[in-house]
Amino acid sequence: MIGVAASVAAAALALAGCSTQPSGPTAAPTSSGGTEGGYDPALVSAAQAEGALTIYSAASDAVNTAILDAFGKQFGIQAQAVHLATNDLLTRFLTEAEAGAPGADDVIFPQPQFFSDNQALFVPLTPEEFPNLAEWPADGIDNNTSVVVTTMPYGVLYNTTLVPKEDVPKTWTDLSNATKYKNQVAFIDPGADSAYLGLSNELQKVNGIDILKRLAALNPTYGSNSTPEVQAVAAGTAAMGMPLFASQAAGVKSQGAPVDFQILTGPTLGLDSELALVKNAPHPNAAKLFFEWLASSDGIGAICNAAPYASPLDPEGDLGCLVLPGDLKIIDQNVSESQRQMLLQAWGRS
Repeated sequence: MIGVAASVAAAALALAGCSTQPSGPTAAPTSSGGTEGGYDPALVSAAQAEGALTIYSAASDAVNTAILDAFGKQFGIQAQAVHLATNDLLTRFLTEAEAGAPGADDVIFPQPQFFSDNQALFVPLTPEEFPNLAEWPADGIDNNTSVVVTTMPYGVLYNTTLVPKEDVPKTWTDLSNATKYKNQVAFIDPGADSAYLGLSNELQKVNGIDILKRLAALNPTYGSNSTPEVQAVAAGTAAMGMPLFASQAAGVKSQGAPVDFQILTGPTLGLDSELALVKNAPHPNAAKLFFEWLASSDGIGAICNAAPYASPLDPEGDLGCLVLPGDLKIIDQNVSESQRQMLLQAWGRS
C-alpha cells in the first residue's frame, strides 16, 4: 500500500486539468554525458523527440503557465500542467501510480512528507545521473528523492480599499486582535490538510492556544483551499484572507485587483514546495530535462520572475527570488490525531 502523508480534504475544490497517459512501455531516460549550455545534447534531442511533457503542480495556473512557456521556448517541447487543489492532486497521482499508469512526468507539491513516504514512486537523485545537483544546497535535497525549488512565507492578503495601511496586521497576534474586521475575513479551513494543521500547531506553540480561539472569534468564512478566498479578497467581499502566500496574491494583483500581501511574523512561518521526477514517466527524457532545467538558474529564474517566491538556489535574490526573513521556520506538517483534535476544537471546527 502506498503511504499518504496528508489527510484528504473531503471538500477540496478541483480546478480544470488535463493529463497525458502513457500508451505503452516507455524507454529509460538518456543518461547525462557531455553538456552544452549546462544540458546534455543527447538528453535534449531525446526529449524533443518525445515532444511532450505533463507536470502535476500545486502552483497557480499563472505560475505554471509562465514556467512551462519558458521551458517550451528554450527547448521547443509542448508542455502542460495539471493543477488541482493539493490533496486532490495527491490523490490523483497516487491512484494513477497504484494502477501502474502515471499521468505525470514531474510533480511539484508543497508536501515534503509525501515525498518521504513515497520514495519508490520517484527517480533517485544520484550524483551520476544528476551532476547539476552538486551545486544545489545540501539542505534543499530531500532523501535524494526531491529538491526544494521554492520556499513560501505565510501571510495575509488584504483588500487595499477596505484595509488602510495602519490596520494591516504585521504579526499573527495583530491579526487575531483585528476585531474591527470581524465577519469580514476569509480563512482556509484549518482542517483542510496537514499544512494548515501544522501552521495552527506552530502558532499555538509560540503564542498559546488562545491565539487560535481569537482568530476563530473573528467569525471568518472558511474555504477548503485558497482559490475562493483569494477571489473574495480581490472582489472586496472579504477584507482579509489567510493563510496565504505572496505568489497567490500576484495573479489577481497583476489583473488590477486592489490587493496587497503582508508576511506575518511572531513566528515567521513558511512552506517548502518540492520537485520530483516520476518513475516510469510517460515522457522520461522530457521529464528529466524539465527536472534539470527547473533545478537550475534558468528554471528558478523563471519561477521567481513569475511570482514572488524564495528559493534555496537564490538566497540573495540575484535571480529575482524573495530574500527570506532570517527567522523563518518551515512548518512541521506531522500533527498527531490528539493534536489535531485539540487544534480543531480551539478553532471551533471539531
